[in-house]
Amino acid sequence: MPRDWDRYEAVTRAALDRLAWLEGRWSGEGSSYGRPLRGTLVARRILGDTLLEVRETLRLPDGTLDYEDVAFYRYEPAERGWKVTHIQAPAWVRERVVLLDDGGGLRWLAGPEEPVVRLRLDGEALVVEVRFPGQEAPASAMRYAREPA
Repeated sequence: MPRDWDRYEAVTRAALDRLAWLEGRWSGEGSSYGRPLRGTLVARRILGDTLLEVRETLRLPDGTLDYEDVAFYRYEPAERGWKVTHIQAPAWVRERVVLLDDGGGLRWLAGPEEPVVRLRLDGEALVVEVRFPGQEAPASAMRYAREPA
C-alpha cells in the first residue's frame, strides 16, 4: 500500500482524465468473424473516479448474446504506466499493459499469440478492433456512436 495514499489517489484520478474521451454510453454495429453484430459499450469512472470501467455487449441480429466483457483501466503511478484488467466469459481474466496513442485512442500490449485490442475515435465515432497476430483484417470491428446523455 502506498505511504502517501492521498497523493496516490490524486495522481490516479488526474491521470484518468486522459481517457475522458471514452466515457459515456455508446451503441453501434460491426462484425466478428464475418457475423454481423449490434453492440453497446458503457464506460464510467468508479471507485472514487480512480478506475474506468468499460462494459461491452455484442448481440447477433436476432438479439442473441454473442459476447460480453468488462475491462478496468487504471494508471499505476509507481510504474508510470497504464494497465487494463480484462474479464470475459468463461471466467477469463487477463491483465495487460495499455499504450495511449498521441492522437487519442489506446491499444493493449499482448503476447505473441494473443489479440491486440485497439479503441480509437474516428471523428465522432468510437472504433473498437481486435486483431490476431498474422491476420490482415480485424477479427472483430465495431463502430459506435455516442448516445445522448
